[in-house]
Amino acid sequence: MSGWSRVVGSLGGIALVLAVGAHASAAAGAAAANKVLPTPNPPGATASLLEAVSCPSAASCTAVGEYFTSVGTELTLAEHWNGSKWKIQSTPNPAGAAESLLRGVSCTTARACVAVGTEVTPAGAIGPLAERWNGRSWALIPPAPGGPLAAVSCSSASACTAVGGLGSPLAERWNGRAWTIQPIASLSGATSTALNGVSCPSATSCVAVGHWVNGGHTFALSERWDGSAWFFELPPNQSSSFNDLSSVSCPTTGACSAVGTFADPITGHTKTLGEFSSGAASWIVTSMPSPGQTHSSLNSVSCATAASCTAIGDFDNIRGTETTLGAFGAGTSWSFGATPTIPDENTFAQGISCPAVTKCILVGFDSNSVGTLVTFAGQTS
Repeated sequence: MSGWSRVVGSLGGIALVLAVGAHASAAAGAAAANKVLPTPNPPGATASLLEAVSCPSAASCTAVGEYFTSVGTELTLAEHWNGSKWKIQSTPNPAGAAESLLRGVSCTTARACVAVGTEVTPAGAIGPLAERWNGRSWALIPPAPGGPLAAVSCSSASACTAVGGLGSPLAERWNGRAWTIQPIASLSGATSTALNGVSCPSATSCVAVGHWVNGGHTFALSERWDGSAWFFELPPNQSSSFNDLSSVSCPTTGACSAVGTFADPITGHTKTLGEFSSGAASWIVTSMPSPGQTHSSLNSVSCATAASCTAIGDFDNIRGTETTLGAFGAGTSWSFGATPTIPDENTFAQGISCPAVTKCILVGFDSNSVGTLVTFAGQTS
């Protein structure tokens, strides 16, 4: 991995990107190799956030999220990178919804993407939301009734699995025509269960991660789909009352890397959590960098190959400002990727996609110098 680029503010509605080295020892070379990727923000938006990104190639990436209008309405947001610039795409919102937002996206080609998220009715009911890109426009593809959807993974344009849940786990399967709910039970004794991430390396194999709650303790959770049914896996936990996996990437059925957060049992400070599975329901805890003073988290991971993964998140530096965090590695070996500090501003990296070993696209949002949340995107090359 040769470097990072990231947004440090906005000017005239356009987010600004600052190049940074993926490894401290290679910072100068990385800065020279990186490219600035300005991301637009919807006109008149009071806040704009990108939550996830999917890149079927280095010249085609789709990022999704949400933005807030001047009257406080929350609407879906999608942006596309064509290899030279980002452009906002028009996205539909369910009629009558009080809030609409996108949390996950998966693109098998530049002309085939599925995005999922949440719809909130005026009465406050929370339900799933799904949209499809056909190369020309986005259209709603209403999922089966259930809770909010947090992530989606497509092994082909007609084979996508979305996961989420509100108190109980939810999995839905898209066959190119319609969504169907897949039976997925909660763990015995769990008072609450949620799935945050999913990765499907083939049409008959998916791994989802999240957490389950019992007796006031939160434990890491994994579930695996074998093409016909979901079954539980219980990955190991740090010695903590709180463990949560936020994202997983499986470049093959025998290599899955998952990342998230756990709470230090002594200080209560949050630290990064990493787990690796070589298949056959076998998970091991991996050592991840946690540079934060009181907080470090990993929000997303992408593996271009089984031997090359990049995870991103955020941590609070010595001044208490949130700064993006990068971790690089695979399996059980990971290293810290330093990112620059933005004085008196908070930055959050939410999603990453690596279409090649030497290139990753990350997205998120930044609180700029006037306190406005604006989108950002970065590229390594």
